[in-house]
Amino acid sequence: GLGGARAMADRLGVDPARAAAIDKARSDASKVLMELAEFAFTNRVLFFNEEDRRSVARLAAANLEVDLDEARELVSRAEDRVQRMAELLAP
Repeated sequence: GLGGARAMADRLGVDPARAAAIDKARSDASKVLMELAEFAFTNRVLFFNEEDRRSVARLAAANLEVDLDEARELVSRAEDRVQRMAELLAP
């Protein structure tokens, strides 16, 4: 990391308030991206061999429903946070 807002201000050559805003945007983006990773981890399907793969495919065809609205919302929130960081970092 950049060592917090104060160190970030020194390294980026920005005022402390702007550095604090950048650090908050970075933290917010990180949290949302961790939520997205958790969603992906929770909704993964593992198989260990060809027979498992066929079984998973049969089950998926029959009743595998994943609500992707949550993932889309997380992606949208992450994009917003990263965009905010980009705006704050722009000269």
